Amino acid sequence: MSSGQILTFGTDGSCLRNPDGPTGWAYICGDGTFTYGGRPSGTNQIGELMAILTVLRHHPDQRLEIQSDSAYAIGCSSTWKVGWQRAGYVRKTGPIANLDIIKEIHALLDSRAGTVTFVKVKAHLRDESVHPLNVRADDLAGRGARAAQAAGCEVEESGVWPGESGTVAPDAARSPSRPPVADLEPSPALQETGFLF
Repeated sequence: MSSGQILTFGTDGSCLRNPDGPTGWAYICGDGTFTYGGRPSGTNQIGELMAILTVLRHHPDQRLEIQSDSAYAIGCSSTWKVGWQRAGYVRKTGPIANLDIIKEIHALLDSRAGTVTFVKVKAHLRDESVHPLNVRADDLAGRGARAAQAAGCEVEESGVWPGESGTVAPDAARSPSRPPVADLEPSPALQETGFLF
């Protein structure tokens, strides 16, 4: 992978019974590589944050675009980051939920060499021609929640989406049934909601 290349990831979280139900999270890269995880108890917001945190942990030096359907997770990771850090993570309105995860996300963002851009995408369209990474991340996050429920403990698995190459290459073999992620044109609304770190 060239140092200037941007890796694009779809992320998502899941909670089978919100709150306090089995919780899952996942990311999938444009090349088809993915990781999903889960824990026996949590919330959908924990799942959304853990998906972003897992991308940052696994890809510390690359330039990243992280697509999420969670305004909350993007806000915690980018929009509110500087203000919360400046205020010592204290708010007039009360404690910040999920602060341990948020602080780790911020620490990883602050210490990394590559830039990270966050992009808000529409949730649950179930149409791979629109946001294929979000659709796949949603499926994988549900898999993570179910795996944690079955195991009774935290789980994490990685793999390559069926039919994908698992390597980042502009001319990688792709399924003819859907356009390559890099060739999808973002809508004007998406272009306006990108956050850069």
